[in-house]
Amino acid sequence: FDSNLASTDILGSVFLEGFTATSTLAAVANDLVQVTSFVGPSSVDGDVLLYGRNNAELTSSANQTFNITGDVLVSSSIDGAALPTGQIDAQAGAAFIDAVDGGILTIAGEGSVEAKSLNGIDFATLDHGDSLAGQATIASSGGGGSLTISGNANVEAQAFY
Repeated sequence: FDSNLASTDILGSVFLEGFTATSTLAAVANDLVQVTSFVGPSSVDGDVLLYGRNNAELTSSANQTFNITGDVLVSSSIDGAALPTGQIDAQAGAAFIDAVDGGILTIAGEGSVEAKSLNGIDFATLDHGDSLAGQATIASSGGGGSLTISGNANVEAQAFY
């Protein structure tokens, strides 16, 4: 590893299910980050930051509870400056916070979901790429899920050029 500009075709994912974190939680992957209370109750005593390049998910389901004492940011945004050399098109992924199938998700702070993109620029030719927003969702649906966000709820899906 020589720099932060290295890229790979190998996709990595992070999965956390049925856990207790006694401090802030940050999870980052170049494919999928999935944090859930599907197999048992989950809790985080602090903030939650999830970044999945293609998908980022915070979910409570299967009649389980998930309690978070801080703020939450779930993101699948992309900045053109972070694209591998030669790639100038940017497309955000899908990000969501949800409670489904009897799951109970409680966020004591703010809940934010974003799927934003900013195109890249080829400085040799001055060509710019396309920018496509992804999908950002906050939902409580399907089989009586319950979602409570005590602070502000923010949802952004934007393409910047």
